[in-house]
Amino acid sequence: MAKRKSGGSDQNASAKARRSSNQKAADLQASHPHIAKVIAWYDEHVVPCGGPDQLSYATDYSSGQYLRPWMCAFRHDTGCSGFLEPEVGQLIMEVMLCEGFMSDPSLPGCELVHTTKIPREYLDSEYPVLPSAIGGGHLLPPFSVGYVKGWKRCVVLLIVLQSIRELNLQDEIAHEIKATFGTIHCSFAKTNDVRAKVEASRGATMVQSATRKAPNCFQFRRQVLILQRAGCGSSPEQQFETWHKATSVAKVFAIGRLESESVSNLMTRMEEKVVHLLESAVKRRGMIKFISHDFIARGTCNTAWSSGCNQLEHWSEQLTNGNDGALVTLLIERICADYDRTPAPFRKAVNYQTGLGKHQLTGAYLHFVSELRKIQPSSQFKDAEVALKEQPYVAQIENAARADALAKEESYAQEVRKADLQVLLRKLDNDLDILSKRSGTEQQKAIECAKDMKYLKDRQGKGHKFVDQFLEQNCCLIRTSNDFHNAIGDLLKFKEQFRGISGKEYVICSLDCTVWPADSAYVSNALATLSSVLALSASHVGFVQMPVLQSQTSRSALLKHKHLLENSLYKHSLTTHHTVQILYTKPPEATSRDQRGLSQLALAVFHEHFEGSSFASESRAVREGKLGPNPLIPYSQFMGYDNDTVKPGASARVEQKGLPCHISMIMGLLDGLNVQNGDRVVFVDVIPNRFAEFGRALVESRLKDERIFLRYVGFLLEEQCNENIAAIRDMVYRHWDNSQDAPPKKRVSDNQVAEAPSLQILAWQDGPLWPDILLSRFPEGTCEAAEMLKQKEKFDVLYPPSSRPARPQSRDRAHRAGGCCDFSVDSEAKPIDLSRTLTLTFVEEADFSESRLGNALPTKNKPAVLISTSMCLWIGNTTDNPMAVEAGELCGFGTGSFEKKVISDPKLEKNALPFRLQSDLTLVSYQKAAMPLCEMLRTLASEDGIAQIDLEDHELASRVHPAEDGADPIPISFRYELKPKSTKTANVFKPNSPSVPASKEIRSSMLGACFAGSYEKLLQQSQSKFALVWEVAFSSSPPRIQVEKPKVHLLGKVHLPAHSWANLSA
Repeated sequence: MAKRKSGGSDQNASAKARRSSNQKAADLQASHPHIAKVIAWYDEHVVPCGGPDQLSYATDYSSGQYLRPWMCAFRHDTGCSGFLEPEVGQLIMEVMLCEGFMSDPSLPGCELVHTTKIPREYLDSEYPVLPSAIGGGHLLPPFSVGYVKGWKRCVVLLIVLQSIRELNLQDEIAHEIKATFGTIHCSFAKTNDVRAKVEASRGATMVQSATRKAPNCFQFRRQVLILQRAGCGSSPEQQFETWHKATSVAKVFAIGRLESESVSNLMTRMEEKVVHLLESAVKRRGMIKFISHDFIARGTCNTAWSSGCNQLEHWSEQLTNGNDGALVTLLIERICADYDRTPAPFRKAVNYQTGLGKHQLTGAYLHFVSELRKIQPSSQFKDAEVALKEQPYVAQIENAARADALAKEESYAQEVRKADLQVLLRKLDNDLDILSKRSGTEQQKAIECAKDMKYLKDRQGKGHKFVDQFLEQNCCLIRTSNDFHNAIGDLLKFKEQFRGISGKEYVICSLDCTVWPADSAYVSNALATLSSVLALSASHVGFVQMPVLQSQTSRSALLKHKHLLENSLYKHSLTTHHTVQILYTKPPEATSRDQRGLSQLALAVFHEHFEGSSFASESRAVREGKLGPNPLIPYSQFMGYDNDTVKPGASARVEQKGLPCHISMIMGLLDGLNVQNGDRVVFVDVIPNRFAEFGRALVESRLKDERIFLRYVGFLLEEQCNENIAAIRDMVYRHWDNSQDAPPKKRVSDNQVAEAPSLQILAWQDGPLWPDILLSRFPEGTCEAAEMLKQKEKFDVLYPPSSRPARPQSRDRAHRAGGCCDFSVDSEAKPIDLSRTLTLTFVEEADFSESRLGNALPTKNKPAVLISTSMCLWIGNTTDNPMAVEAGELCGFGTGSFEKKVISDPKLEKNALPFRLQSDLTLVSYQKAAMPLCEMLRTLASEDGIAQIDLEDHELASRVHPAEDGADPIPISFRYELKPKSTKTANVFKPNSPSVPASKEIRSSMLGACFAGSYEKLLQQSQSKFALVWEVAFSSSPPRIQVEKPKVHLLGKVHLPAHSWANLSA
């Protein structure tokens, strides 16, 4: 092993590396707030105490086989390291809280924890043996496992686990991180050879890694003490008796000169109490910025060492370390006090030269104190000693030296900032020059944008043509009523395309009666249709899912429905003796609240006209009476619901099973039939569930070019059509959009401008962006920071925030259309800047006396919200700390229903909320982000390639520049004319009346319904601080924006003082 060099040759590089490491740590803690909390707790509670004093240890390993974190010992003398430096502990914590406890050697860069039974040679003194607290079993006693290597990692693990418990951080740490805390990959050293353990520890310690620092002299000293206790010293290479020879230490440990001399001094030339004092100080402060090996190696703390040199030779006696250790003790205390008083950025490790001066001052002080004691009466000595401490030769010299050092540091930092600013300004000017050359004139940009939109419109038309062709061949969605008029004719018409094509044909006809339909005529006609389909061929099978018990259906009703279904099957000449038990499996993340059953009875039904069927004889599911297991999806993936206001009810929880479950059932029914790609399987969904999951699953599988023999025919009632047809068409369109058969997603520009310019400073996300980090590059209040702020203002003038994208573009989406929303065409109307800070008048909570209709309590990221009897909207902070509130959702209106209604003036509606947008600058909420409607349309064009789209209840048309000289008018980039439909009809949302308890506390997602009967007052109030924002959804085929639900949004940032309220309606 090569010796590690010490000295100052690489000090600048080391300092630079430390600054870079500190910056990375600061960035990491900013992005993971819980890491900052744990480290602050560690610095405040763990580092000062130096760790608990465990006065006993366990030795009973007779039955132990399994290792848990609480079995790992934490005392300093259970491993070879000796102690944990604070900065090393912080570094390990950061890595552990980001990546977990990494001890699996199969992962790159991970090492096993090498454990051992604690040797007596490890122990610094005799301790009583702890009896085993766990009788029998296979668990080791608590805190009983020692270490060959890995002591630091395990101690940090125990500290992290304690901090998580004390700070209540369980919910802030990712599950996959917490999972690693309970698993320790380790090896157990069976050998009793202490020397081998120390050598193994030393070899592992010298390996450089992201969380391992070079060992210091105190850790080497501990290894020496362990070897001495073990009697290791007979060989020539390990003559540990000759510690006065630093070269012997260097040879044994393969370390540098300063480290070896430091170990030699600690072992043979210092008083034990001095060593203990130094070690305790290093434990609390580390060595990187506290003391250097140079300070210890040159004997500053050695007994009989003197700082009386050069001009102070005649003071050599007074400046000599005595056997009592008084001078060294005071010197160490002074170094510790100086370190603690110095701000962290200005701390610097005490080297020999600095320590020499401090030693001389300390020796002079002690000399004068002893002289003062001789001449001063004991009653006055204390006051005289205090006055002596304030003498210039002690205090002023050190203060002047510190001030001089700080001035030099600031002068150097200022020079660095000036040079850094000049470099940044040159790069910034270069970026702005590139952008100015790239942009062209406004007219050129508008023309390019219009060409992009035309290309996308043509491409979009090809996509819809593909959707129509695909559905015509593979998926027939039939609108029907409850009488199934001409259902058989529609089915036969779809099957006409297969006439004359070779191959077998199978038909599976499904009735999903999991939730019993309320319309008895619908069920009766569906069974008649089923009978007609099965009567066409012996290769046709019916698949009837029987009703399932759930909280909204009684057992008597369930039995009634089952008997009714079986009797109806008999009446239609269908068999019922082929029962199939459908088996389900819950998702791994399912909790005890998931009460869905894991089985369901189904019937494989055949027409009595045929004596045999290929399904009855060949299908394994029909022969064995078992289908599955089939995977259920978790509640969080249910379609048509959210975690806010609309949650699945009892019937929905048993009805919806997920697409993977439905395709698994189809393939399970076909198992054993040996269906080939040249054959055809037509799945006829006579009674589909609400989301036609069989159809969606079959189309999804078919689009992947899997099971190309599958075809789907679905009979959809009117209330099922719009949602399911739009979803299936959207699924097919998005598949085409990303396929190789589709044209390029972006038009090739005429001037071949690069997709993103090569910028050195500025960022690019569908337009130029100013990186936030530039404003924090220099300390606040400096000239350089002021200059960067001026540059930011200059950039905002050239590229206003309103003309830049409102949200980052997804990495997996191509940028398809250039340009931004052109807000320059409106002299006054501008989009609302949601990043602004609102100016509000605050009322202290003690003086707040508004009567309330209802209020929502504050949450982690949202303030308290209150609606007063005067129909005013208030936000408040009822906590003890100030609250920073970002623009976003304040409350919703709960559940309700939509109806079509003629609306003349939406602000006059008292009992409902009409969906009526005023202009393309009106805010809408798309994918949980509030943005102007024109920005949403720009996003759809840029990210999804949608250039032509309908807006529910509105007529939408592109705005154009006035035509010049007979030329065609040029569209204004992403600006639109918006007006209601000519019929003036609109979707009107009428919220259900909330159930308001006596406490008036309501969930924020339902609070808006307290405006019931006075919704016009909400719409008429000032829209500068809050607004009604409609959540909308988009479907690509046909391209359409549909309304979902209304919300109330805060239109800017607010800084709420503790215990205060503010009226947004004022």
